[in-house]
Amino acid sequence: MSGRTDKESKLRHNVEVSTERAYRAELKKSGKSEDLALRNNLRREFERSAERVDKTKLHEVWNK
Repeated sequence: MSGRTDKESKLRHNVEVSTERAYRAELKKSGKSEDLALRNNLRREFERSAERVDKTKLHEVWNK
């Protein structure tokens, strides 16, 4: 696996973990059992954030 592919994989994994963590926290606050729209909105936000990191800071994040 190339370095770039590995970094992208880590970003994708981080998006999924962050989405799940935020989703569970929101469900706990609201008392709902399932809300797919909320999950999709959270994932979109984290994906946008990951894209910004990928474009601007990826080399700084992993090359320390």
